[in-house]
Parts: sequence; C-alpha cells; structure tokens
Amino acid sequence: MPTSKRLNVAVVGATGLVGQQMLKILVQRKFPVANVIAFASERSVGATVAFNGEHLTLRRLEESSFQGVDIAMFAAGADISLQYAPSAAEAGALVIDKSSAWRMKANVPLVVPEVNPDDIRENEGMGAGRALMDELEEQTEAIAAGKKPTVAATSHQLAYNVIPGGWKPDADGYNEEEMKLVHETRKILHDPDL
Repeated sequence: MPTSKRLNVAVVGATGLVGQQMLKILVQRKFPVANVIAFASERSVGATVAFNGEHLTLRRLEESSFQGVDIAMFAAGADISLQYAPSAAEAGALVIDKSSAWRMKANVPLVVPEVNPDDIRENEGMGAGRALMDELEEQTEAIAAGKKPTVAATSHQLAYNVIPGGWKPDADGYNEEEMKLVHETRKILHDPDL
C-alpha cells in the first residue's frame, strides 16, 4: 500500500505472538503510521505493549473501536474476527485477518502476495500462543544438548515432531489443518480441482 499519508492502524490481539510480530513488522518496514491502537482481551486492558520505543496502552475492543482507523489488523481468534471485523470494514478500515474466520468465504480474498498479488484490493466500505513457542524452543535446545525434552504445555513433544497432536483425522485420514491447506491453496491459485 504505497502512500505518503500516515495511517491509523489498529492491532487486535496485540499481546499475542502474532500481534506482537505485527507491531514489530510495522516498525521494521517503516510503515507510515500516524497512530497505532492496540487491542487485547479484557484481562489485558490497561497494560502496555512495546511499539517503536514507546508503550501503547491496551484498549478494550468494542464495535465502535474502528472509527478513524485506516487499517485493522486482526491477530486474535476466529470468534473475535467474526464479531469485530465487519465493524472495522463498515467503519472504512482495510481489514487484514490472520484467523480462519474468512479464509474460505468466496467474497473475501485469501492473499499470499508472492503468489496472487492481484487479489489484494482496496476495502470498499484471527493461535496457540507463547507457551507453545517457548516449549518448542526449550525442547529444541534440550535435544540439541543431548538431553530429554520436557513436555508440559501439550500432551506430546513439539520439537522435531511432524505428527500433528491437536487435530483429529476425518474419514479420509486428514486433519482439519491439512484440509485447510488444501482448500486455501485451491483458493489462492484459483484452481478448485487442485
């Protein structure tokens, strides 16, 4: 989105792993922000998150939260995106959502910029989190040091494990995540027979 205008950006789920990465990328890429508004769950309201050497106070998310927002980035779960993304779009914000809420909706583009950049369009009018990432890192370090990894956050070892632990297979032997990859790839490549 090349622009000389400074934009008001909302990050929903700013305390989560993906939300924090979004904030870091805005700084790293020198995105032209006027204001960044950080939203988080009720338990985090009033706390702060780091952004570009400053601290943003986390706000309560409401349907009226997107007035004056140019871009609303959703890094929360699908339930939050389903509830609040329409309000952001109606307020005129370009909505970017990492959840599964809108992935397979025919009228919502699923974009991988390196593959289908033409699907990005102007707006016309949501993970498991840090505990799992920390455990993965700790297990990887333990294995690299020749030690037995500790399993705490899940029921199975995460490091060097290609077996999905949290998803049950369907009748064909595929789990929900695998089928999401199939359906999303078909949509991104505009090939329903893939």
